[in-house]
Amino acid sequence: MEATRHRKTRTDPEEPPKLEDSNQDSDMSFKGIVNSFQSEVVIGDVVVFSGLSDSIENNDNGGAVAMVETTPAAEISVIQEDAAKTTPDVKGETTGSQEYFTVEEAIEHVGFGRFQLKMSAIICVIHMTDAGELMLLSMLSPELHCEWNLAKWQQALITTVVFVGYLIASPLWGMFADKFGRKKALIMVGFWIFTFGLYSSFSPNYAWMLVTRGITGFGIGGAAQNVVLYSEFLPTKVRGFWLNIVSFSWIIGVLWVVGIARLIMPVYGWRLLLIVAAMPLLLFITCCYFLPESAYYHAACGNKEAALDILNQLAKMNKKSLPKGELKVGAVSGADERGKLKDLFCDKETAITTSLLLFIWFSMAFVYYGILLLTTELFAKGHSCTAQSVENQFCFETCESLTVTDYNHLIITTLAEVPGTILTIIIIDYLGRKRSMTLQYICCAAAILMLEICFQKQIYLVILLFVARAFCTGAFQGIYVYTPEVYPTNVRGIGLGTCGSIARIGCIITPFVAQVLLEYSPHGTIGLYGGVCILAAIAIALLPIETKGRSMLSQVKEATAVISETMHYSQMT
Repeated sequence: MEATRHRKTRTDPEEPPKLEDSNQDSDMSFKGIVNSFQSEVVIGDVVVFSGLSDSIENNDNGGAVAMVETTPAAEISVIQEDAAKTTPDVKGETTGSQEYFTVEEAIEHVGFGRFQLKMSAIICVIHMTDAGELMLLSMLSPELHCEWNLAKWQQALITTVVFVGYLIASPLWGMFADKFGRKKALIMVGFWIFTFGLYSSFSPNYAWMLVTRGITGFGIGGAAQNVVLYSEFLPTKVRGFWLNIVSFSWIIGVLWVVGIARLIMPVYGWRLLLIVAAMPLLLFITCCYFLPESAYYHAACGNKEAALDILNQLAKMNKKSLPKGELKVGAVSGADERGKLKDLFCDKETAITTSLLLFIWFSMAFVYYGILLLTTELFAKGHSCTAQSVENQFCFETCESLTVTDYNHLIITTLAEVPGTILTIIIIDYLGRKRSMTLQYICCAAAILMLEICFQKQIYLVILLFVARAFCTGAFQGIYVYTPEVYPTNVRGIGLGTCGSIARIGCIITPFVAQVLLEYSPHGTIGLYGGVCILAAIAIALLPIETKGRSMLSQVKEATAVISETMHYSQMT
């Protein structure tokens, strides 16, 4: 951008400018003066006129002032050089000669590099340990059934208490993260899960196991905050891709736990398995100390220096420079003003988004964990044609521990999530978040509803269940990308936490459908899961905003403006 520019103005040498009365419109007076100048030089926001020897001042009753002085060419040259040194040459918000940039602009300018790769490795460790703790539930209850002579409902309760703890804790951890920082929340979560996960290995009886696993579930409810922190450091163009890439660590975590269970459980029992499974949490805690705090969080707190320090670390590690200018932070919000549940329903548009997301998260957890349970139940039955007799539903005398073959089947079942995740990585930035999730849920519903057909060969059950799980997994990955993007910084933690909490309600309900209702009405059970998939697809399509290619927002009012604009555009078209 050129620092100066010259332009000629109209002149009338025969009629010199007349001074207008100060009671007249000052704007007209200023125009009259300007029209008489022979030439003017514009330097930045300063207008210097040459060719007139008098100074004219017009300021009587608060009117505008116009000062015109003769400026020699040498002085103009000096002013031009000074202006060239101070005039901004980068994009950004400018106030006078000062330019500003936001956290989002800095992250977009620096881009993806070594800083985010380091974070990716740490986030993968957190994902793996989180997945391992949840996967333990499917292998722990059969062993306890044999050792403590548990009934089937007691086995199910061991899983239920974990999700109840998750349900209660998830929004609380979200509030904590929004008020006191994502990094502090993750460190506390790591200590919490490690402590009570280890305690559960020394449980002397069933009641003690319920208590320790329930409290462990309370800690697991906060592990999702790693998604919030990670997403806040990813540039818009690669956010969806990398959030799905790190999700592969979930699959690795499940495979790792199944693998060590296959080696430890038959020989040494479940207590050693719980101890070994808790050890990676020490790595989790250690890694969290190397995580940076969110620059968005510091900016929301008004801690400009801390936010700038994080951004400087980002730029240095990525070997880039920050945008020129000064970091701009938004309206400062205190700890009491961040992480409020009511902000998720602060206006009509935001309330619609939140309500739809709550149902989507509930349905995804309900269907996903329902498919896991349906897999084992339908494999045991060999078909989905008829209901089991009532007297056989309550026969718990037989004690059957998991065999090596069962562990192999668990591994194969888990691998069904790989193609679903890969598909999401491919299409989420091409079709967009909403379209990709809607398409995957429609395909999931189709696969589930085809189970209504009474297949005589089990291979068809295997194919349909694997297809359903793959598409359900892909849609689940998509909603984990979408939710942090749609909420602004000051409620992003509680937004994701609340959605995760509602999802646990689906986890609590689905065992009674996939295991109990299935015995009475297989067709009704399958129809229910297929119907929920269809409703979820409709809810996703009704979400008022597509977050593909959109920057992360900082305040609720920004989200409201974007949502309102999107809804208005949809009505116009």
